[in-house]
Amino acid sequence: MTRNARLFTALDKKHRILQRRDAGAVLPTLQPRGIPAAAAPPSLPPRRRSADDRIEKAVGRLMQLYAPAYFVIDGNHEITRFSGAETGHYLEPSHGAANLNLFSVLRKSLRSAVRAAVSQALADGQRVINENLTIRIDGRARALTLIVEPIGGENDAKTGGSCVVAFRDTSPLAAENEDAVAPAERNEATVQVLERELHGTKAQLQAASDELEMRIEDMKSTTEEFQAVNEELQSSNEELETAKEEMQSVNEELQTINSELGNKNEQLTRLNSDMQNLLESTQIATVFLDDQLRIKHFTPAMTKLFPVRDSDRGRPITQFVTELSYTTVQADVEKVQRDGEIVEHDVTLKDGTKSFVMRIRPYRTTQNTIDGVVITFVEITERKQAEEAVLYSNARFQALFDASPVGMYLVDSNLRIRQVNLIARPVFGDIAELVGVDFVEHIHVLWHQTYADEIVQRFRDTLNTGEPYVTPERIEERRDRGVVECYEWQINRIGLPEGGYGVVCYFRDISERKQAERRLALISNELQHRSKNLLAVIQSVANRTLVDGKPIEEARKAFVARLYALGQANELLSQTDWHGASLNDVVELTLKPFANRYSIEGDRVTLNAYGTQGYSLVVHELCTNAHKYGALSTPSGSITIRWSIEGKGNNAARLVFRWQEHGGPQVNAPKPASFGTQLLKGAISGTNVRFDYAADGLIYTIDSQLSEVGELERGNTMGRSRVSSS
Repeated sequence: MTRNARLFTALDKKHRILQRRDAGAVLPTLQPRGIPAAAAPPSLPPRRRSADDRIEKAVGRLMQLYAPAYFVIDGNHEITRFSGAETGHYLEPSHGAANLNLFSVLRKSLRSAVRAAVSQALADGQRVINENLTIRIDGRARALTLIVEPIGGENDAKTGGSCVVAFRDTSPLAAENEDAVAPAERNEATVQVLERELHGTKAQLQAASDELEMRIEDMKSTTEEFQAVNEELQSSNEELETAKEEMQSVNEELQTINSELGNKNEQLTRLNSDMQNLLESTQIATVFLDDQLRIKHFTPAMTKLFPVRDSDRGRPITQFVTELSYTTVQADVEKVQRDGEIVEHDVTLKDGTKSFVMRIRPYRTTQNTIDGVVITFVEITERKQAEEAVLYSNARFQALFDASPVGMYLVDSNLRIRQVNLIARPVFGDIAELVGVDFVEHIHVLWHQTYADEIVQRFRDTLNTGEPYVTPERIEERRDRGVVECYEWQINRIGLPEGGYGVVCYFRDISERKQAERRLALISNELQHRSKNLLAVIQSVANRTLVDGKPIEEARKAFVARLYALGQANELLSQTDWHGASLNDVVELTLKPFANRYSIEGDRVTLNAYGTQGYSLVVHELCTNAHKYGALSTPSGSITIRWSIEGKGNNAARLVFRWQEHGGPQVNAPKPASFGTQLLKGAISGTNVRFDYAADGLIYTIDSQLSEVGELERGNTMGRSRVSSS
């Protein structure tokens, strides 16, 4: 520390407490007296780097002529920075080894004044200015102003004694005009200089006196420190004497403790013998491992599972090849050491002849800290075989139970569900786990009160009397689903393995069978009804087609064609189970042979069976007449088919169907009216029919009540079908 005293500040000399000083220093801004502050240079256009450097160097050389000379010193008065060559006027190095201590190189006439100013500046933390200094330079007296200012760190924090010492020469301006001054004035100036020198000398004398007093105080402090060190040495000597006596007392205590340890050692030996005999008598394979899985101790039974000997103590157990099919010992031990919990596994020999339950426990010391693990292997071969036999028996029973073609479930004497097979589970509703559910409570969720009470009473009677019960076919409404279901069921009392009785129920869901029977009867009646209607339509077509005076061959062809149209309508109805057909499909199916000759547009209407048959006959008759006499008889003819719903949203809505031919020959109304005309008028009863024989072709319009022939398609009441084949 003494070699680098400038790097540290003594906070407490007595206890040798030092503080590191900051290495950096910041210079204060000083402006020479009589020189105005330089104005900020105007902004210049950017120039090349070399030009800027030349200007900066020139300005630097010029400012050196006017800036004061200064030194930057640290807390030990060591110079850390010079202002330049002008500082040489104030230096007078002492004889001997070179150093940078300011008071060793400064002129002797300035040392006392500078030392006093530095001490005052560091003590007050403020700038000190002394204008009463005079120095002779080159044989001429010069007036100086001494400026000393501490250097502040970041946020104005002190830097541990660093400061700037600056000398400003205040005499050159007056010296330049010395020749022009009168002799009287020169004498007066000389007197002023001598007065300043006298004042400076007094100040230096006062500074020397103060420094002497400070040196005397330092000597007193040093003397006190030596006295304190002497007292400390005497105290240390007394402490050593006391320690010697304490060591003698400790030695006696150690002899007593040694005797006690001998007794404890004998007790521990007996305990180890007892523990060894206990472990060998248990016949349980046990091994003690440390944190690195090294063997500390093991029982004789362990040698049957691991090829270990007494000389293997200290070896990791993972280095031994075992007959066990177990390879995760290291991971399990790490888990026990990490969590402090017991790990248990069932393991077997690789040949499968024996089974063991393995437990890994943490080895806890008397201070309840984990210091390894204890692994035990208990043979459970017979128990494992018995468990496998029970599991096999239960699995076989469960397989037979689930494979039963009827639903089965078992309730105990407390009417709680014990077992349910796969067929019976859907009947009990959406419950993930049925075992343990209260049968009485759940049966009231499935069925209404009356029927649920009857079921519960039947179960109680069979449980109490042992009499079986067979129910006839019962059709009841489910409370939870709101649907009607039909079951056949039978209950019997059986004995339970743990004692007591239970009730087993066998049932069969015949709801689908009953629904099929009802559906078959309904279809039979519907078929009979539709057959009668179809025969009536065929009879009407035959009576109107096969009239007297018409050639038999022509009548036969017309009759077959109309039957074919009626068959197409029935085919569309059969695809929807006779619920109806789309009017768009009816029209397209009939006009299919005349592709590219027609266009269709209209609301999406679903016709009922009656409407489907009627519109099929109408479109077929119109298409036949157009092919023979109308627009389809010429190559350029076409047909436009439009329909719409008038009065949508009420019960009086009407379906208006319009057939218009284009580009055909001139047609006239037949006289007398043919059967085709009569068919177009009466194919759908309750309709208004109009024929317009325009020059371009026939216009046929049929207006019928929508509710009589069909309805708008659901969900598409505002949609329209557009098909163009022209």
